[in-house]
Amino acid sequence: MKLSIASLVQTFWIRRLFSAILYNLCSFFIREDNCRFLGDGSFSEVHEISFGFKKRAMKKIFARDSSTTLDFHREMEILRMCSISEHVVSIVYFSSLNENMYCIMELAEGGDLHTFLFSSDRRSWVTTEQQLFIAMSVLSAIVDIHALGVVHRDIKLENVLITGAGKLKLCDFGLSKILLPGEKSRTVCGSFPYTAPEISKTSMHDACVDMWSIGILLLIVFFKNRGFDFLEDDAMQRQKIAELIRRARIQERNDLFHVKTPCSMESLKVSLVNSLLKYYPEERLGFSDRNELLAHPLFREHPEINLKNFKDTNFFLLS
Repeated sequence: MKLSIASLVQTFWIRRLFSAILYNLCSFFIREDNCRFLGDGSFSEVHEISFGFKKRAMKKIFARDSSTTLDFHREMEILRMCSISEHVVSIVYFSSLNENMYCIMELAEGGDLHTFLFSSDRRSWVTTEQQLFIAMSVLSAIVDIHALGVVHRDIKLENVLITGAGKLKLCDFGLSKILLPGEKSRTVCGSFPYTAPEISKTSMHDACVDMWSIGILLLIVFFKNRGFDFLEDDAMQRQKIAELIRRARIQERNDLFHVKTPCSMESLKVSLVNSLLKYYPEERLGFSDRNELLAHPLFREHPEINLKNFKDTNFFLLS
């Protein structure tokens, strides 16, 4: 059915009106007296606001040059594409205003995973069930975004958020990139100590850099109490990571490290980390098939440990 000129004009003005309403709403909510400061980064701030009768998080990015705007819109498009995953933070609205850029997204009342794990009032480390919940949530997020051709390239505890419902969501796609099958990138990016060896060497890299980063994340989550916490000063961190990479290169196809324990669960956790922290990307779990990540024996041999079974049991539910 052909649209008349009148209907096209009407549609145009309805869209203009809708955009104007959103712009004015955004202008109102971005006022400093309507925000509660949550945190900041090198070139951004995060505030809690009320938007659409719900509490939301608003990220404000300071414009540095013309490339900042391009990078912002690229990140928003990737985030909007990845938001179809229940394991990725969902975006509500984004806009440019007063030479700065703003992104309104779902609020994670529990903060980030790093703060949760290393809070000063924590008396004991997370339980095995919580550790596995973290592992499955992050791995599920990676399986989802890799299926869309997106490589995150900045996976770390600080970029995993905890919602008020106790779910974990991957966030901050500022360094992410869409890679076609077989395509690689040479961009040096990421956060120490999670950066994969091939990025550190400025070699070409692909989606396997995310596998290494998850390996470091799980190394901390599973074995922090064994010394793998990477919380010392930069010099000590670099020494630990350099040794870790050296061992990975020397071991080649063998296991990176061992934990002497009769507990099969602990052995399987070691096996998962070993399969991710391979020096050569093509040897890492998930290289040939991303679905291998959630088919690891740690999850397969314990069918009761499944995200579906965690739906009604929120190990990170806020009190």
